[in-house]
Amino acid sequence: SRPAGVGLIPSTPPSDDPYLCNESYGFTTYSSSSGNADGKSYNNAAILVPRGQCSFERKALSAQRLGASAIIIYGSLSSRYSLNVTNSTNEDGSSNNDAYTRDDYTIDDVKWPIDKQDYDCDNGQAFIPSDVFSNKLNFITSPGGYDDNNDDYLIGNSENNMCVKYAAADETTFVSACESQRCLITGKNVTDGGSDGTIKYEACCAWDFAIWLYQDTTLTVDEIKEVTIPAVYITMQQAMEFLDLMNGVSSNNDGDGGDNNNSGDPIVLSMYARDRPSVNSSAIIIWALGVFVAWLASYISSSDYRSYAKAIRMKSHLVARAGGVGAVAATTAAGGQGGENVERPPPSPARHDGTPRSRSQSRERSTTATAASPPSESGERTIYRD
Repeated sequence: SRPAGVGLIPSTPPSDDPYLCNESYGFTTYSSSSGNADGKSYNNAAILVPRGQCSFERKALSAQRLGASAIIIYGSLSSRYSLNVTNSTNEDGSSNNDAYTRDDYTIDDVKWPIDKQDYDCDNGQAFIPSDVFSNKLNFITSPGGYDDNNDDYLIGNSENNMCVKYAAADETTFVSACESQRCLITGKNVTDGGSDGTIKYEACCAWDFAIWLYQDTTLTVDEIKEVTIPAVYITMQQAMEFLDLMNGVSSNNDGDGGDNNNSGDPIVLSMYARDRPSVNSSAIIIWALGVFVAWLASYISSSDYRSYAKAIRMKSHLVARAGGVGAVAATTAAGGQGGENVERPPPSPARHDGTPRSRSQSRERSTTATAASPPSESGERTIYRD
């Protein structure tokens, strides 16, 4: 592998822009020195940013304009939620609308996670009572909808995690089945059938996989060319361990916090990019396989034609051989012993005096001989043919 960034210091984004999306909203411009509200220097730094609220490439562009040498984007529950902003309007006639500042969103404006893409109920399911949902969870906070305080109730393997406490089966089922130890509210609700008609909200185990940092098609050509720093993605679990390490907290399995063994020791990162071969061998193999399959299919489908052509060739060969034998003598059984056909050598086309006989004379002679020749003792009659 080749180095993409060596000796980088991990850092967090500006305090007023935790998702590093303010520039994409039009709230600030990081290309100027006044854009960084904290006045923090990001020289030789790798900014650790949660996923969500704007595209990966927008985050990388803002990080580069802040002076960072790399960006690390990590998974988050908040990135699976957003708000429907289609009914937002422009403020004061500016190019920015009120989608990221308005405070009148309702639960009906929430765009919920997608089944089998963001979560899987087969790996853990819970039903959270509506009163608990309303008192502790918030999904209508601007600009992204999801309130980061929700993490306190949706992460972990203790009863602080609502999915553990209100698991559909029992507590141990969710803990053992959900590897990420995180859950997402799906936006679906059910009635428990009680007399009070209590509503419960469904929550399911969240996926936590590494993903591809796809391109933002809304960027201009110049903005795309501007992004040159390396960007990597890490999962929610990896990010939690990394943030604990940055905060000087040892992540032990027992969750007791452990001893602080990192005081005074700075964290230095080295980022590496995977080698890219000059020749795409897999493409060559796929091409060769495609050519072979096409040849095999054509060969099998033409089997009837090959059989027919072979029969024609054999027939032509036999006809050619039969035409080159010359005159053939055949005897036909007229009864008697055996009744077999016996081949006889053809008569000489020459006269007895050695002079050649014409073809018409030969036919006449043959006919006369045939008519006058009596059957032999064996019952056979000899017929001469040219």
